Amino acid sequence: MRAAVAEVAQGQVADLLREAGLAEGLLCLGRGRRGLSRATVGRLAALTGSLALLRLAEAEVYWDRVEAVEPLGEEEVFDLTVEGTHTFVAEDVIVHNSHAAAYSLLSYQTAYVKAHYPVEFMAALLSVERHDSDKVAEYIRDARAMGIEVLPPDVNRSGFDFLVQGRQILFGLSAVKNVGEAAAEAILRERERGGPYRSLGDFLKRLDEKVLNKRTLESLIKAGALDGLGERARLLASLEGLLRWAAETREKARSGMMGLFGEVEEPPLAEAAPLDEITRLRYEKEALGIYVSGHPILRYPGLRETATCTLEELPDLARDLPPRSRVLLAGMVEEVVRKPTKSGGMMARFVLSDETGALEAVAFGRAYDQVSPRLKEDTPVLVLAEVEREEGGVRVLAQAVWTYEELEQVPRALEVEVEASLLDDRGVAHLKSLLDEHAGTLPLYVRVQGAFGEALLALREVRVGEEAVGALEAEGFRAYLLPDREVLLQGGQAGEAQEAVPF
Repeated sequence: MRAAVAEVAQGQVADLLREAGLAEGLLCLGRGRRGLSRATVGRLAALTGSLALLRLAEAEVYWDRVEAVEPLGEEEVFDLTVEGTHTFVAEDVIVHNSHAAAYSLLSYQTAYVKAHYPVEFMAALLSVERHDSDKVAEYIRDARAMGIEVLPPDVNRSGFDFLVQGRQILFGLSAVKNVGEAAAEAILRERERGGPYRSLGDFLKRLDEKVLNKRTLESLIKAGALDGLGERARLLASLEGLLRWAAETREKARSGMMGLFGEVEEPPLAEAAPLDEITRLRYEKEALGIYVSGHPILRYPGLRETATCTLEELPDLARDLPPRSRVLLAGMVEEVVRKPTKSGGMMARFVLSDETGALEAVAFGRAYDQVSPRLKEDTPVLVLAEVEREEGGVRVLAQAVWTYEELEQVPRALEVEVEASLLDDRGVAHLKSLLDEHAGTLPLYVRVQGAFGEALLALREVRVGEEAVGALEAEGFRAYLLPDREVLLQGGQAGEAQEAVPF
């Protein structure tokens, strides 16, 4: 606790405690003092932004008082004097060698299948977890990291479960939200009997409305399962009318009137403007629980480029950072949960996702008031975060959040991409000449790209004008304007410098 407060106070601990309404000698050892109350630890967590103190204040067991101890008698336990029959203790249970041997064999078999049949292994894993969208999202990211493409469902190609097709995996029909197992089986059974579905009307006519209701059909369209039958916007616009036509056609067939009057021709699909990319991906996530055919973060120019790194790269980056370093992370907001803390404040947990992965972030204390109003599902944001290393990954503490629209108000900087092979004496002189011709007030960053990675250099002594973008692009450089990272890393305002990782 002393370390957390000292880090924030920067040598002025007594002043900080006094301003927060706490006793100046709160952290000093004194005669008779046994420790701090739970409420006080909670206030210190909010004051310092320390996740460790917050977890201590939120702990259920640590603060319980033992009121009484009542003996319950004797109970038979394992005889530990028997040699050679036990190997380890797991969750306070002594495990036999036979149990460990079974787990060893199962682990070996699983590893073998994953190594030699990776596509089949991932398809089976996805099928087992098909009703858990969080697990499905995690395993799809794992599959992509293995070079395995996961495709949206298709009523004419997909199976009940996730299906292997070469080096690709097709989404299973039973994994689409609002499509039950009975509906998935009916689609497959009718496809086996009557062949591929030729149109939306043919699909609706051949499947009873008791099996496929309107909600189920909308989910299939939004998931992309009917893309082979038409564009999603036109399918959604035509659904109501074609449902009526299919019902009338089935009724006439049952009553025997079809032979007398002939079959009514299937109406054409209604005209509708194609779904924009953002809406299409949002519908896809609504129906499948994950973005499958792309990620909306890529549709917001400049947002991903402003981030310090991708979410997938953050754990590796954090290994070399000082404790509680600040970084900028870009992504879509998902799974927002707000709840009160035991100390009387509020905290928010949310998932941030980009095309490379997802991670959980938390905001509490002084940061909560700024962060919470901006946490809305499927909203693109840039997060100023403090990163703390922990076993198996990193903790991400959100200090500030900006929506994509708010970033338009942040001062701009110019970034130019340069191949390392071009930065010989002649290349450097050419670039310097271009920049000198377009001096201005914007900070300049140069992203140098080489065969083994890239580096971002801040040329703090150089300032350029916006017109430099056009001049650089005319000479073959890629140049663009971005929100100034230095401003964002200080919380969006100019002020005293803090430990930060601009790039």
